[in-house]
Amino acid sequence: MVLKESIFLSGYNDINLQICKETKFLGWMQNSKRKVLSEGDYVFIYNINTKMIESLFRIVSKSDNTELIWKDEKESNQIRYKNRWTANLISDKLNIDRDELLKYFGNVLNRFNLLIRNPFPNFLDDKYDDLRSFLLTKIPTEVSLSGQTHTNDILENKLNAKQYFLIQVNEFGSKNLLENSKYEHSGWTETPRDSDHGKVKEGDILLIYFARNSVQYKQSMKKIFVVNSVTGDSTTFNVKELKDLQGISLQEIKSAIEQGKISDSFNKLGQQGFNIKQISESDYNAILSLDNNLYPSSIGETQLNKRDWLSLSDAEIQEIIDKVLVANGKRLEIDPLVIKRIISHLMLSKHVILVGPPGTGKTDLAMRLLRELGTRLLGKTDPVEAVASYEWGRYEVIGGASIAGNGTENPFHLGCVTNAILQQKLLLIDEFNRADMNKAFGEMFLAIDHGNIILREDEKPNGFALQPGNKISIPSDFRMICTMNDYDKSLLNDLSYGLLRRFAFVEIGIPGDKQKIKTVVIERVRRDLHTLGDQQLNNGLSIIDKQIENLIDFMLSIKQKRQIGLSSYIDIIRYILFEVIVTKNAPWQVMNDALIDYLLPQFDRLDIDTLRVVSNACSILYDGSDKIAGIKVEIFSTRLSEMIGKLEEVSQLFDNK
Repeated sequence: MVLKESIFLSGYNDINLQICKETKFLGWMQNSKRKVLSEGDYVFIYNINTKMIESLFRIVSKSDNTELIWKDEKESNQIRYKNRWTANLISDKLNIDRDELLKYFGNVLNRFNLLIRNPFPNFLDDKYDDLRSFLLTKIPTEVSLSGQTHTNDILENKLNAKQYFLIQVNEFGSKNLLENSKYEHSGWTETPRDSDHGKVKEGDILLIYFARNSVQYKQSMKKIFVVNSVTGDSTTFNVKELKDLQGISLQEIKSAIEQGKISDSFNKLGQQGFNIKQISESDYNAILSLDNNLYPSSIGETQLNKRDWLSLSDAEIQEIIDKVLVANGKRLEIDPLVIKRIISHLMLSKHVILVGPPGTGKTDLAMRLLRELGTRLLGKTDPVEAVASYEWGRYEVIGGASIAGNGTENPFHLGCVTNAILQQKLLLIDEFNRADMNKAFGEMFLAIDHGNIILREDEKPNGFALQPGNKISIPSDFRMICTMNDYDKSLLNDLSYGLLRRFAFVEIGIPGDKQKIKTVVIERVRRDLHTLGDQQLNNGLSIIDKQIENLIDFMLSIKQKRQIGLSSYIDIIRYILFEVIVTKNAPWQVMNDALIDYLLPQFDRLDIDTLRVVSNACSILYDGSDKIAGIKVEIFSTRLSEMIGKLEEVSQLFDNK
């Protein structure tokens, strides 16, 4: 769907929506975070009371009106909705039920509610392409506008817009396409699952997957056609070839779905009985991108080593470090020398494991590094990502015969390592030590040593040119970074010598300078709560300054026994600031609540000596003002004392035995 104007979605209650219709005003507390409204944009309005999208407005202009317009403004005698726009009512009878909308939010009601209740109009960008396309199909052909009847200009755009369809062909269909430039399906009206066939019109794009029985290009997406004409009964499309793809195998498509590179719209490929499905423009573009970024078919014979790791210059390494530290406008508080060490290990063919307490930015650092290095050395921005678990085995790491059991043509499931090799990307494995090391990574360790992965005789993954002995060669530029929370070790498997020998372990800690920590935490909290406004944030931060100081002193005092990641500092201070500003609760009370909810669970598995150190340090947190006007609050230190008491009881039982 290509529209010059932007599409927005917002929620109103029944009374205020009626006021919008009568006054031709729309208003919000704030403007959209991603895109500002402008003249000609469209806003779909969801009625919170009737639970359906009821109306569609078109923006006329920004308004400086300062009257009290909406019901809650008149009741409070103050302007609540300062972001005001004049707008024409395009339609007030859409009646799109919430149940029809939830599928575009993964059927998760909370995700939908959060969007609808935002204090600003929600811009439907490419992330919501399917929802946007769906909404436009619901607009009547003719709608009431300023008391007259007009053809809706959105609908005209919609009807003239290029559409995209995914089509699967077998023997007859492939022959007809390739030899006669025709696609036919005479029985489409009798098959409900093929209803999208009737939507195809001249100028639409057909993305063709050739199934197992095709005359050519078996089990691959290879051709794109444009529709030149459609017969009156819509049974036959006369087509012209638009593009010849390099060829994307079914396995590569399934892998891309798992990684989130393409949507679930492609899940039906390979299944018997599937013929046609309309897809979004973003799906189509994702396939083009996938086709451009895939390995050549001769993996193992032709390596795509665009640059050698050792070709990185000192100046380039410094540039990488600088970019990693400030990527996405979010600064990482990690020593640049630590990042340089990591890069050096990778340049010397070592894989790296980042070790440290939760919340120190290990995963964020790994992702930023791999993106920057992958772009420069391999021409591939995003690494393959995986999160390890205790259930992991060879199947998740190397791969194996498909266990999907859904009737699809999927003979070999790629593990995270083989998937990264196939796509010639770097690899990130998060929570690495949650896996059983020998079961999950035993074969991988051997493969790293020998430079190839030995498959079983019946394993024939698509896309690889296998070496003698049914082997996959590991490219010399393949690297992985893994992350490990050091506090999980007591619950998980001991690290084997094989792991220690093959990886470089780099510790990621927290800054030791109090003022630096305070600056970083306040900067992050300000960004997270920026919608509250600078004045409220400044006032709130001045009120809770003592709590911030005491919290940082407390964290640093226990650092030798238990390091707490900066993300926990941020969580606690953000909560205190929000509560003080919004609910006006006393800062000492909300700090106590935050410590219990965010910090106490991290102490649950500590030994008794460490707990005693933490408990003794609690005196730093409070200065006597925690006695809040006679209100009895559950003090964080009391809960710690209870934990120590329980451990002492258990210890006594064992001593008596």
